[in-house]
Amino acid sequence: MKIGKVCASVSAETSADAVLKIREASKVADLIEVRFDHLHNEELHVLLEYLRCNGAAKPLIATFRAPDQGGRGPASAQTRRDFWERLGEGFWAVDLEEDVFDIRGEWPNRILSFHDFDSTGDNAEQVFDRLRVRQPAVIKYACFADDIVDTLPVWRLLRNAGEISQPIIAIAMGEAGKITRVLGPVYGSLWSYGSIGTETAPGQISAKDLTNLYRVPHLTRETRVYGVIGDPVSRSL
Repeated sequence: MKIGKVCASVSAETSADAVLKIREASKVADLIEVRFDHLHNEELHVLLEYLRCNGAAKPLIATFRAPDQGGRGPASAQTRRDFWERLGEGFWAVDLEEDVFDIRGEWPNRILSFHDFDSTGDNAEQVFDRLRVRQPAVIKYACFADDIVDTLPVWRLLRNAGEISQPIIAIAMGEAGKITRVLGPVYGSLWSYGSIGTETAPGQISAKDLTNLYRVPHLTRETRVYGVIGDPVSRSL
């Protein structure tokens, strides 16, 4: 049974570029995340109107990330709340941070996200427990990895979430965390995020490579995993 899914993360400064990237993403991804925090304010509204009228070929996830959570631009909490309150329908899911999770809206799925750019996951389980209390449809947790050993909290989190049937996406950011982006679905992550052109997080792999090179859509719980040890291992075939 195929379980691996790819979510293409679209980053653009203009609505026209965003539309082109959404069309490109539809060819290689199962889901499309639109990073509205990457758009200038006037372009943001143009894109929203386009999507309301035309939709997309794949399910859409709306994201307007807070600056301290990796968002681009100095959007205040009130600016973000205003965006979510005006978003309306048409999105398969919304990706929210803790401070705006209480926003009312008719969306099929709510993803509750936490991105830790300063930690290597030492508090992963505490953060997970705190997010789970809010009863989101999906928890997304990301920490930074300076070394492959720093990915261990991600694997433990995936295991623990699976034991209690909590849908989760867990990622280790950075070059050392790329293994979690490829093999995450094998160990319980709902999908892997890939870039379309510009990466939206450190260590992100292109959606095209996730699909065609690493074959994430074909990974299963029975996929055999082998290891190559070397320095620099990134030069290895």
